[in-house]
Amino acid sequence: MKFKKSLAFLAVTMGFQVNAALVDVPYSGFFDEVSVAAEDGLSAGDFDTIGGLDDVAKFTLIEGVNEFVGSVWGPTDNADVFTVEIMSGYVLTSASILWGTNLPGIGFTYPPVSGYLQQNTYGASAASWYFEESSTTPEVFTVSGLEGTQFGEAMQSVDSPALNVMEGVYSSLLDATGTCAQTYVPDPNGVGIVAQCMEGIDYKMTFNVEALPGNPVGVPEPTTLGLISLSLLAMRRLRKR
Repeated sequence: MKFKKSLAFLAVTMGFQVNAALVDVPYSGFFDEVSVAAEDGLSAGDFDTIGGLDDVAKFTLIEGVNEFVGSVWGPTDNADVFTVEIMSGYVLTSASILWGTNLPGIGFTYPPVSGYLQQNTYGASAASWYFEESSTTPEVFTVSGLEGTQFGEAMQSVDSPALNVMEGVYSSLLDATGTCAQTYVPDPNGVGIVAQCMEGIDYKMTFNVEALPGNPVGVPEPTTLGLISLSLLAMRRLRKR
């Protein structure tokens, strides 16, 4: 089952209680999840590991280009969840995702050539990226149908709509339930080939931030209970898969 789209709706309707916080992560415009250390029994190299079982990562965006690099590999790593903060005096104007950066774009031949990789999820089961705020109408933007190009054999670049997102803390969820990069190997039970997951799907998210005219000096907006609920609920449900 795909993860439910409206995380804030779940947090409200299920009365989720939180005794946790957002963890500020040092950030200067680029972060790769491979740098994350193991914690609370969670694996190294995963956004969801930051802060352990209960807490959620928060990155304060800088003016200009902000990049986040990661990988998802279902069923062991179905999704990545973290939050970003936009400071007062700044505005998020656009976002994009480069999906499948490790898909080499090698065309399928029979038998498959060495290095062939292809995404294994398509259509309704393809990955989606949700960017949300803590409100009764949480969606800021959604990018759905991430399935690469050339039948999932090569990377795909997708832009958000034009944005005008002001000061606040926002949740980013990349849901890639069941998604992997697969190849084809000889069928051990007979003639032909069978699909086999080989690695995760790599991606790069980009957020573009501009200073407002006059750029008034401000302080971080206090993190709301609703947003913590939203992010933690996402992580806990995904970890139970």
